Amino acid sequence: MADSDRFSDLLWMPHGQHKVSKISENMPIQIQNDRTWWFARLPLIHFWVVEFHYPERVMRQFGRKQLIPPSPPHGEVELRKLRKVKHVGGKVCDWNKFHAKYVQQYDGIEATIVQEDCPFDVASLKEYRCWFQANGMFTMFFDSQCLGGLENSIPYPRDNMEWT
Repeated sequence: MADSDRFSDLLWMPHGQHKVSKISENMPIQIQNDRTWWFARLPLIHFWVVEFHYPERVMRQFGRKQLIPPSPPHGEVELRKLRKVKHVGGKVCDWNKFHAKYVQQYDGIEATIVQEDCPFDVASLKEYRCWFQANGMFTMFFDSQCLGGLENSIPYPRDNMEWT
């Protein structure tokens, strides 16, 4: 994207089913076989790191209707606590036991799969944009110019930096 382009001038189009199929054909067999997991609402666990995957937030990328996602199933306090887990070199920890609550969620994967078969619908976009503007993080920089939301131009980060 050129510096002169504005986010409001861009037309974002979701991947069509033909593109999703083509992309998945080139993925390793194991990933293709486990495509059901792509739409599972589960914690992603890697040693001390736990991040939650909410497929409702990326449906447009799969050419599906993007509804306003439900609130995360885990409260803000719990999420903050997970992000404060420290990994200290040399200290042995059984992460399977430490994160047992989240590891157990994999047992009921079928119950966590998001079922959304409706194709992308431009008419639903305005409602979703309003929700995203109030709840989403559309920029890493939070200043008065970004408060206008998605309808106004979001400045390119370099434009606001002072170089010394």
